[in-house]
Amino acid sequence: MASLGISLHYNAGEATGTDPIPLVASFAARLGLLSQILIISWEHLSARKSFGVKTTRHQLVKADFADLSNQTELLLIQWQRRVAAQDFAGAQADHWQITVLTNRAEKLMGGHGYLSGSTHSFSYLSVMIYSLYGKTASGAVTLLPDYQEHAI
Repeated sequence: MASLGISLHYNAGEATGTDPIPLVASFAARLGLLSQILIISWEHLSARKSFGVKTTRHQLVKADFADLSNQTELLLIQWQRRVAAQDFAGAQADHWQITVLTNRAEKLMGGHGYLSGSTHSFSYLSVMIYSLYGKTASGAVTLLPDYQEHAI
């Protein structure tokens, strides 16, 4: 994590199964990593040109950045309200949404994000945080949106 410019601080308190703090912290961390991926991608694509025009000036690239930024902001507002109301019923669906948005944001860099160890590393860290701290006991048996098991 130090190579990504991130430091880890350990709180010695013990979390209980009903304690929402690890869930909220994992969501905040993943949302921050998603925002960082968007920043890195914007900086990378701002320096590049395709067809003689800055890549960030292309309509589809701008639209993708705008959509990802808006959905990230919407999730932030939604979680501010969840924390205020202490209602974490849809946490699994929100984590799934962050995963989808992170995958889309990572694709903005293409193979460069993997080769440079930047956005790919943030995406990997995001999934690790979810795996360790983002799952809730009640949501563990719930199927994620857009996922159905088919028997053959």
